[in-house]
Amino acid sequence: MVAARAAKMVQANEELKRESDQRKRAEQELEESKELYRALVEAGAHIGEAVILLQNTDKVEAAHLFANQEWVRITGYSLEELTEISYFDLIHPRDRDAVAERNRRRLEGEDVPGPWEISIIAKDGTELPVEATGATLTYQGRPAAVGYIRDVTERKKAEEELKESEGRYRAMAEAAERMGEAIVLLQNTDKVEAAHLFANQEWVRITGYSLEELTEISYFDLIHPRDRDGVAERNRRRLKGEDVPSPWEISIMAKDGTELPVEGIGTPITYEGRPAVVAYIRDISERKRAEAEREALLKNLEQINRKLEQSNQELQDFAYIASHDLREPLRKIASFGKLLQVSLDGKLNEDEQENFEFMVEGAGRMRTMIDDLLAYSRITTRAKPFENSDLNKVIADLKSLELATLLDETKGSIRVPKPLPPVRGDLSQIRQLFQNLVGNGLKFHLEGVAPEITIRAHQIYGNMVKVEVRDNGIGIAEEYHKQVFTMFKRLHSREHYAGTGIGLAVCQKIVGRHGGSIGVKSTPGEGSTFWFTLPSEAALDRQGINDSND
Repeated sequence: MVAARAAKMVQANEELKRESDQRKRAEQELEESKELYRALVEAGAHIGEAVILLQNTDKVEAAHLFANQEWVRITGYSLEELTEISYFDLIHPRDRDAVAERNRRRLEGEDVPGPWEISIIAKDGTELPVEATGATLTYQGRPAAVGYIRDVTERKKAEEELKESEGRYRAMAEAAERMGEAIVLLQNTDKVEAAHLFANQEWVRITGYSLEELTEISYFDLIHPRDRDGVAERNRRRLKGEDVPSPWEISIMAKDGTELPVEGIGTPITYEGRPAVVAYIRDISERKRAEAEREALLKNLEQINRKLEQSNQELQDFAYIASHDLREPLRKIASFGKLLQVSLDGKLNEDEQENFEFMVEGAGRMRTMIDDLLAYSRITTRAKPFENSDLNKVIADLKSLELATLLDETKGSIRVPKPLPPVRGDLSQIRQLFQNLVGNGLKFHLEGVAPEITIRAHQIYGNMVKVEVRDNGIGIAEEYHKQVFTMFKRLHSREHYAGTGIGLAVCQKIVGRHGGSIGVKSTPGEGSTFWFTLPSEAALDRQGINDSND
């Protein structure tokens, strides 16, 4: 009997335990249900439209466990289709990473502020802006998320329309973008014409008035008296809808009496149902000061240039006159020297004969130098108008005339592999240019080697022709490539190579007058290539280049 009673007690205890376990499970499920309900209500309070419940499943990440009809309407998917679709598949690709990051932080217990805006892709491919908020919870023993989502397409459209219709803010933004400094909003009031309804701190800084003071001051009171009529006229035309050029420059009077130059732009708007003007204004004091300094420098530079031009002209005139006047006495010295040399032949001792020869030779060198100086000065003093010039004929004439003797003495040759293109310039100066360069190539040849001159030319950019005069002579060291164009610069003694050191300076000046450039490429013992550019036949005359008096 005792055993039977004990068995009944054990059975009763087990029943009580089962009832207790069932009650706990029911309480837990009820608590979960309450938590879910509370989360849904809380999300609904924030947003109030579509409700979804999301949880990872074995097949789908962030699967839809629940979605109401509003989410069906927004996405275009049926309830059955949504159960097979991840929430992330509906989010626009540019927003997915941010949503995933917010979810991760929320599941880790962080407070993630909401609501937030994203875009979703509906079933038909339409991109829709939505606003959402969410909360984490435990559903059936596993983490989940509940979200409440609102379609904000119409709101976005309304915001854009409102933004376009807000003339005040649009005008201020345009002015800020175009000017970037002080901004003012002006409107006539019962007390003040063009009163300051708004002014930023930059306008306070420029004018020296406080914001409170500006509200009592007319914009016209700040304008210098000489500019007021012009400003009033522009405002009148602007309010009538006319197109008034901008930006404009005026001067204003600061609170301390300082006159300041400013630059501004104004736009008429309607503010609270009445005409107004928004303006953006920049203090240009520093710019004006810099412009004044620049103008002063330019004026000073112009004066210096005029003096330099006058000095250069005087030097050119002096060089021409001096050279021209020196030729006559030198001619007489040379002529009479030769007569004396004949009449005194055999009457002078060896030293006297050598000194006499030095005198005659020196007079000859002096005459050659004067001739070269005259040639240099005549590049400008006796310049001729430009004309189309055949370089092939120029080379042919030089071979048969000016350079014939030198070619014969040196056993040299001039090659032109391909016909040279025509150029436009002063024909006499172009002949002088080729004569100097080819003559140098014939003169500075290697001992025992006949000089060979090769001339090539081709069209380059900018309607110019590049000419190359190549020789097989002694060459020039690289450190002298620029110095060879300097007046009187000689790299060799007169005992080895005659000359005055002016020929290449003449070439440089001729090329410069034609708007071109000149240079040399050379290696000692391997010859030199002098190159220069001239206007092509198709080139238009350049200002100052085709002036015979330049």
